[in-house]
Amino acid sequence: MEAADVIIFFDLSPLITTYRVIKRRLQYHGKTRPDLNEGCPESIDWQFMMYCWNFRRDKRPGITEKLKQHSKDKQIILIRTPKEAKLLLRDITNSGCRSFERADVSEIIGQK
Repeated sequence: MEAADVIIFFDLSPLITTYRVIKRRLQYHGKTRPDLNEGCPESIDWQFMMYCWNFRRDKRPGITEKLKQHSKDKQIILIRTPKEAKLLLRDITNSGCRSFERADVSEIIGQK
């Protein structure tokens, strides 16, 4: 975080993240996903599913606290929905780095 000018935190609901984990598992069953090392087939277990489902409850408070500590000298963008992610991506595509000069893309922690 120290080297970053902008930090984007994807704070998606457990329903969305769990759905996407299951979708990836079905889509890449017995295959290696493009973002994984070769020979590392897609797999899933109950422990990982529970980690994903409980991430907001267990990990989010610590992450948001760290983000708040950096909010005075860094721009923190909080993405809560897929729509917000699409809007941010569209804005970056259209405006490049100038996208981060505006706070109208999504919620900025510590500035709202």
